[in-house]
Amino acid sequence: MEPEILYRQLGRLLETAPDFVSYGNLSSDQLRWLGRAHALVRESGIDLHTQSEVHLAIANMQGVARLDALQIIMMALYKVLAGAELKAPAAAQGAFIPAGNRFDAFSAITKVLQSAKHDVFIVDPYLDETVMTVFGGSVPDGITLRLLSDEASVKASLTPAAKIVGRPAWNDSTASR
Repeated sequence: MEPEILYRQLGRLLETAPDFVSYGNLSSDQLRWLGRAHALVRESGIDLHTQSEVHLAIANMQGVARLDALQIIMMALYKVLAGAELKAPAAAQGAFIPAGNRFDAFSAITKVLQSAKHDVFIVDPYLDETVMTVFGGSVPDGITLRLLSDEASVKASLTPAAKIVGRPAWNDSTASR
């Protein structure tokens, strides 16, 4: 599998990890996620020891050591993700920001925005004022912030937020900063 494809698939898998805290039988969503995790670890070509650990950990997900098994699986997935990112083209690197909680996600996004050298282009069909009020100030002065949203689902609060932040170059689908 191409490193970029593996990298993106692992990123999506980690983003969509179901809650495994409750005990009992695994749901179909949990089983599907574990199956994808197993397949991607195997497909990654990572060492056989790590593949065996993941295989054993998945088998232990039904037992009382579920959270311990989940830690082993997650550690392996992040290890494979890091390896795939190193092999992926430079343009793809950094596309996935692993975040453990909401604060980590905001912090990671802010760091990426602050490092912009030319412009920032955010595509989100459900943009709202959060992009301007929470992240707009993170973009360095002189760097263009462009927003692209779906006209049918963009939140009405986006336009006033862009004007408050003081960015007059605004139309139905983009804002400049």
